[in-house]
Amino acid sequence: MESFYLIGSAALNDYNGKSDIDFISIIKKEINTSEVEKIKEIHKKMGSKYLKSKLKGSYVTPKQVKVLDKNEVPVVYFDGKHVRDNGKSGNTGIVAGFILKNYGITVTGKPPEHYVPHIYVDDLVSYVKLNANT
Repeated sequence: MESFYLIGSAALNDYNGKSDIDFISIIKKEINTSEVEKIKEIHKKMGSKYLKSKLKGSYVTPKQVKVLDKNEVPVVYFDGKHVRDNGKSGNTGIVAGFILKNYGITVTGKPPEHYVPHIYVDDLVSYVKLNANT
């Protein structure tokens, strides 16, 4: 792991104790099958130790995080219960990229702007409008 960030309600100062804890972990390379199994085991242990905290997050490479705004990034994602490696993520996309770059809390590693390119507000607004109308 290169870097680890909190995003979502924790980063936006809206965490209420019942909120999910959203994260993005920057990993050095794409994860293979045995590494996915290790991540599953880690989340299983954490889930039994910290029952009240519900983590949700993605494991992305530096290359993948550069295109979070494209909403097409195949990533390993922990949905709060299961580690999914089918490429679908609940916290990638232009909104997550914007939050990461502008509000992300660095737990360890480099600052988010090291990885995340500039996100144009017009692109963000267009995305939100498109999703609001679907």
